[in-house]
Amino acid sequence: MYACGSCSPNDYVGDTDLWNLVLACQKCNCTKSGGLPPKLYISKLKERNNQYRSKSTKLEYSLSTLGGEHDIDWHYDNANRHGYPPWSGP
Repeated sequence: MYACGSCSPNDYVGDTDLWNLVLACQKCNCTKSGGLPPKLYISKLKERNNQYRSKSTKLEYSLSTLGGEHDIDWHYDNANRHGYPPWSGP
């Protein structure tokens, strides 16, 4: 289940490439701000990207420039090391 049941905000690296963008309701988007989501959301982001990458050339390109799905974990761990505050949901 996502944060409020209908969204999963994921701007934990400030990257606006398609691989890192998700729909979020206003409440979740506002409360998340620059916080680091729980790892569960990263797994869901990777699942979503893998599910739709063959259906969207733009998403495929975004993921190819990222360098593979394991780089998403690297970004998450790097943001954590740099002190992004944790986000626990609305």
